[in-house]
Amino acid sequence: MTRAEIRRQSRENEKKMAVYTLTAEQIEKIKRDCTSKGIEAAFMLMLSLPLLVLHDKFGFGNKRLTQFITELDRLRDCTNEDRLSLKDIVDEVYRSTGIKLEGRLNGRKLEL
Repeated sequence: MTRAEIRRQSRENEKKMAVYTLTAEQIEKIKRDCTSKGIEAAFMLMLSLPLLVLHDKFGFGNKRLTQFITELDRLRDCTNEDRLSLKDIVDEVYRSTGIKLEGRLNGRKLEL
């Protein structure tokens, strides 16, 4: 391959690579959108798992599962509005049931 062919191929490769210029605001919007999508996906997973367990292992039907979802949405709204924190929830679970949620993240401690 001659030098001219190498340069031509190099220029063609450069043309194929698109370069975009984004403002800081656009980058922040992309970050917010991605974060929001990630949170929504995580919430859907963490909603689906208990629904399957409640249905398959404890016989919950549509009515009780719908009630469960409604209450979960209510509590999620409270956390989104900063009326309820994760620490509040964990403390209440322990106070009312005696179940400690610490150490349930693959051995990692969650700072609340």
